[in-house]
Amino acid sequence: TLQRLSSEGYGTLQRISSEGYGTLQRISILTSECDKCGMTRLGRINLKICGGGPEPCCSITNIGDFNGDHFHEGVIDNYSGFLLEDCFNYALTPKPSDVFLTVYHEGSDGGQLDWVEIHTDSHSLRCPFGFWTDGFSSVKVA
Repeated sequence: TLQRLSSEGYGTLQRISSEGYGTLQRISILTSECDKCGMTRLGRINLKICGGGPEPCCSITNIGDFNGDHFHEGVIDNYSGFLLEDCFNYALTPKPSDVFLTVYHEGSDGGQLDWVEIHTDSHSLRCPFGFWTDGFSSVKVA
């Protein structure tokens, strides 16, 4: 379940204006703090975000491999601008039920993420994750 973040705290769902969630500006990812939950360059994370336009979905390929220093246990990594590829400025829909995220893992170094946050110019959405991923696997968070 996607959770809108508010000043009152995490997980507070609030009504979204008819203009929608805004345009995507940043992605934040928290790697779980557990033994071997982090990843090296042998693991890749790809994201697909759906529920916006002009295309039905946007994607980010190998989000953490731009400088090789991401996905450490208990650390939040932030990505913005050109690192978001075609998801940068992707306009999210006004209907919360239409927005979903799919996390894809590729490679021999598995890992676990606690959550992925989608930050737009007007809102932030937290996608709870908490699944171990390894090899070629995917998890859809709606």
